[in-house]
Amino acid sequence: MKKIYLILTISLFLVIPNKVKSESVNLYGFTPVSVDSIPLFQPMTKPIQRKENVFVTLLAEMDKKGNIKSLRPKNKKDSLYFSYVESYIHKLSFKPAILNNKNIKSILPIDIIFSRMVNSPIFNFPLIHDTLIADEELFERTCELNNIQLPKVLSFPSYFSQANPSDSSNRYPYIIEKLTFEKDKIVDIENYVSTYDPFVQQIQSAILYADFQLPKIKGKDISDDLYLMVSFFPQLSYPVAPFDGNSADPSNLFHGHRIRIINKFSHFLSEPIPKRLPSDKFSRKIFGSSFVEPINVYIKIDTLGKAVILRNGTSHKLISGSIKEMVSRLKFFPAVNQKNELEEFRGYLQIEPFDGLNIRISYLWMH
Repeated sequence: MKKIYLILTISLFLVIPNKVKSESVNLYGFTPVSVDSIPLFQPMTKPIQRKENVFVTLLAEMDKKGNIKSLRPKNKKDSLYFSYVESYIHKLSFKPAILNNKNIKSILPIDIIFSRMVNSPIFNFPLIHDTLIADEELFERTCELNNIQLPKVLSFPSYFSQANPSDSSNRYPYIIEKLTFEKDKIVDIENYVSTYDPFVQQIQSAILYADFQLPKIKGKDISDDLYLMVSFFPQLSYPVAPFDGNSADPSNLFHGHRIRIINKFSHFLSEPIPKRLPSDKFSRKIFGSSFVEPINVYIKIDTLGKAVILRNGTSHKLISGSIKEMVSRLKFFPAVNQKNELEEFRGYLQIEPFDGLNIRISYLWMH
């Protein structure tokens, strides 16, 4: 899971799946293992005592029938948590992975969140049934584990926009273009969705000078349609510099999100994006000297882009008050779904000490 380190760090896990299109997920001929349902967890042993939230990844080797051949924690240090959920995982019903209409053996990653304040862990799977992408980042990791190389933008020329930096709107305009390839050549460009019509032709012309990495399955190029999303964030200076996908600046949140290949099966076109980071800086002074370990906070980002704490990650009154103050300052572009509707988004925000002056945040959901 990629981390982005800044002066202020946030980590969000999507823990409440949202429904996407009813058609089965089939990305470049590949459908990962899917779980039929997630029944109520009933612990077989006494709950594990812990002072903070714990995030664990399990790796399951699956056979062609959807049965678990082996199951292990990704990190050996998580063996205690693995033992706590092992029997539950083995009782779940799975559908096997599919490649080019044939059942295949595969690897299934499972993310589990052990909340400090809730005894029942939260389970995240790449797919529920075979139509619901429960966690896009986890879905992408599943592809990588199964030798599926996803496409990406390698380079893109400069382009112009009239986006206004003083715009206080909760939305940003975007354009999505459907690109059809034959071998490694673009043979058709079709406007798929646009909320910024005056700039469609400019982007279509720029695409002709862009460079893309096509998807690969087991090292073989797949000539499939790609969906390119160009977002016009008002915080950027236009005309923007040419985009280089191989030297993306991890401290620039807008760099990796202004031009990207999207998954048409995802429920979200975009998850929440902070408006002012990394310019917003929070001094460690507001947390006091007792703030020495990372804290995870469960939050909701509403359709106005406001972050609201649902469950604080500490019982320390001073630190808890400081977290409330910090979260009240955060402003986001809300999550946007495939229908161009704004949606609430829930996840974990992680805060940790960085140095003697600042705190650090990491965005695990912005990849």
